[in-house]
Amino acid sequence: MGTLLQLSKNLRPLKSRKEIERMAFGVLKRLESFIIDLNQLQLSNSQNIFGASLGVYSPKTEEIAKTQYTRQPKIAGQPYNFEWTGELFDGMYIIFTTNTADIFSRDPKAAFIEDKYGDIFGLTDEHKTELVTQKVLPLLTELIWQRLQLGT
Repeated sequence: MGTLLQLSKNLRPLKSRKEIERMAFGVLKRLESFIIDLNQLQLSNSQNIFGASLGVYSPKTEEIAKTQYTRQPKIAGQPYNFEWTGELFDGMYIIFTTNTADIFSRDPKAAFIEDKYGDIFGLTDEHKTELVTQKVLPLLTELIWQRLQLGT
């Protein structure tokens, strides 16, 4: 461990809110695939960003799905899983800006799906809490300890 003078010097940049935000967004960028996995889990369970159900498959949809290749089965009465071809999930990505992280999909049908079902790209409050408590805070704490040169 360094001297108090060295610790004070290392602490100066952390007094800036912008520096902490920059570090936090750096952590979020490192967690992009985890964030997308959480969003995909929600959609697989037919949930929007508010945790509300998006619907269940009809018998007609089940019939149609049996005649086509679908990544996941479509069973009447079961919640939508949003994996017909898999393009929606496979095309998911995040755009990070100064203060936001927005989830999108390159799937050409993504805009249609979002128009039909509403807010589907993003995380529920439950998943945001999981992300922050289980992933962001530990990684951010580790970065701060490294910056302060306190070791682990």
